[in-house]
Order: sequence, then C-alpha cells, then structure tokens
Amino acid sequence: SHLRDLGIVHWLEGGNLLGAVRENGNLIAWEDDVDISVVIDSEKSFNGLAAGLTECCARDGYCVDVFKKHGFISISYDPPHVWPFSWERNRMRGEIRLDLAIYRHAVSNDRPVLERKFYKGAMPLTESGGYGVPRDIVLPTSTIGFLGGNIACPNQSREYLHLLYGDFEETV
Repeated sequence: SHLRDLGIVHWLEGGNLLGAVRENGNLIAWEDDVDISVVIDSEKSFNGLAAGLTECCARDGYCVDVFKKHGFISISYDPPHVWPFSWERNRMRGEIRLDLAIYRHAVSNDRPVLERKFYKGAMPLTESGGYGVPRDIVLPTSTIGFLGGNIACPNQSREYLHLLYGDFEETV
C-alpha cells in the first residue's frame, strides 16, 4: 500500500507471481521472501522511492536496505548488520523480507522493454547489457489474488512467467 501511496507502478514478481498463478494465490513451498518489481523513470525517482519507503517503513518498525548500484531495495523487520557478503547479506537474515527490483523504461531491438540490472530466471539480455521483458506484457498492470488479497501483476502474467521460467506449469 505504501507503493500505491507513493504513486509507484509495481507488480508481483518471480516465485510469488508463480504461486499466485499456479498455486491459487499461495506461496510456493520454497519461497522465503516477497518479490515486487517497480518501474521508475529517473535517478530522482529512485531516490524519492528509497526515501519515501525508508520514511514510511521506519514508522511501521521496518528497516530498508538500498542497493542503488544493483537497482534493488530490501525491506525487513530486522535491522541490517555488517555482513562480509556485500549486497547478498540480506539472504542471511532468515526472516520474511520484501525485495523490490527496480525496472526502467528502455528500448531493445527496436522494442520497448522494462529493464533491470540483474537477471531473474531466464530473463532475456537487453541491448544495453541489462535484463528485460517486453513492456506490453507488463503494462498496464492488472491484479491477481495473493495471500488473501489482491495485488498488481503483469497484464500477461503467464507470458511473463514463461519468459522467466519456460514451462512454469510443470512442478519439479
């Protein structure tokens, strides 16, 4: 709801979207965090998002770690510690986290895409060296049932999951 309040376009991502689609709105068994993606349009937007989330999360007792170079923000209930593993340290905390991946508008192979700095699943490489998905399979976002509520999702969630995971209907 803080993302809605900040006017940030966002959607359910990765394994959580997979659970929403394939497991009727539930978490998949091995999922230990909530993955949300957001799209921003400038450095100013990134800084504003980070500052806005830090402020509203602090009021609610949550901690925000901002990894600007990686285009990633992690929100958790435990305060961050100094870890020897750089930005992966949040994986060591052991509690449910909200991970926010930052996408930007870009063009790759003459097609509008949403691009991020680090890969997810089998997400295709973009011309500029990031990872991206066709903009029209995400925007405008739709909604999907997840953990008893409704949350924003790509407008073509199955196509999005297919780009990330191939034949995602198969359970391993």
